[in-house]
Amino acid sequence: MSLLSCLLSNEKISVKTKNKLITNTQSKNLLLKSEYINNKKDFIALNFSNNNLDSDIDVCKASEIIVNFIGDITNRSELIKILNLRKDVTNSSIINHAYKKWGYSFPVRIYGFFSIIIYNSKERKLIIVNDHLGSKPIYYYKSANAFLVSSKIKTILNLIKIKEANNSRIRDYFIFFNGKPGETFFSNIFRLEPGSLMIYQNNKILKGIIHIHFLLKDGVK
Repeated sequence: MSLLSCLLSNEKISVKTKNKLITNTQSKNLLLKSEYINNKKDFIALNFSNNNLDSDIDVCKASEIIVNFIGDITNRSELIKILNLRKDVTNSSIINHAYKKWGYSFPVRIYGFFSIIIYNSKERKLIIVNDHLGSKPIYYYKSANAFLVSSKIKTILNLIKIKEANNSRIRDYFIFFNGKPGETFFSNIFRLEPGSLMIYQNNKILKGIIHIHFLLKDGVK
């Protein structure tokens, strides 16, 4: 099991908020494996995972790109060869190199179950990715001053001041059982759809949701 969270704010993130983010994301038997907070203290990323899982945060100082990864990559060996990386490289570092090589199309070349958050510090841009089955749920919330992402909806609920029920989702649940894609039972809290990539920059969600069509042929180019 593994969990992640991140917060991008227009203001300095207080120690109290940071601790609240940690407390509400962590789960029983999970360790805070990786933590990153930038010099401006307006972005924080947290990664919780068992020691036996290769989930962590990778920071590339040259490009100022931070990758928060949880899950597993089944075609890891193939990607290592294509990207000319060491065999002991972490999964988050593989994602970092894949993003720099292939840009927004990199997820179609990653096979496995995962949730990924990429932060481009130079552009203050967040990229959020979920695998095609949505096996690692990822939720997000946007306010006027901040953007919050987490594996747990509870984390978001405990950090925001106004909590409102999504009545249309509740209605759809009792009538159709399933609701509209991405909706949750709470207003303004959404779940990233399976097989999707979302871009957030300048307090806006850019390009909406980009649906990823994973490659089905053998091999990755």
